[in-house]
Amino acid sequence: GNYGEDFAINELGIKEDRIIKIGNYVGFMLDKAVECGIEKLLLVGHLGKLVKVAAGIFHTHSRVADARMEVLSAYAGLEGAAHEIIRRIYDCRTTGEAASIIDAQGLCGVYERITQNATKRCMDYTYGKVCTGTVLFHEGSRLLYMDERAKEIIGGLKRIEE
Repeated sequence: GNYGEDFAINELGIKEDRIIKIGNYVGFMLDKAVECGIEKLLLVGHLGKLVKVAAGIFHTHSRVADARMEVLSAYAGLEGAAHEIIRRIYDCRTTGEAASIIDAQGLCGVYERITQNATKRCMDYTYGKVCTGTVLFHEGSRLLYMDERAKEIIGGLKRIEE
């Protein structure tokens, strides 16, 4: 969407003609990527969207599916959060509220889990036909995590543009 496009251009330095906005339709985009023979793909997304992809939800509109707090609280538990913290995250209404708790508790491994799982889910969805890297951001220009594949893909884009 617009947030991802802005982040990719302003924070990652990716040229606009290399960006395709997909909004809520991650699965459709992955199907089209396979159909078009795209070999590498950089998924740049906001915490509120990519937490769903990390859970295997490929149509991310809240009317269709929403597991944001379930995933965030489960990942916080995997990072060692106490029961009370998991409950607080689960009870949040927005990912912004949840991120405040995650940050205050030093549970930033949650962001790495989301990023790595989003990449894995996309790779699995395409049966490995599209090498995917993921960049997770929040609140405008705050980079939360970028996986190694994303770094490689961005590096390749920058070499092409030079």
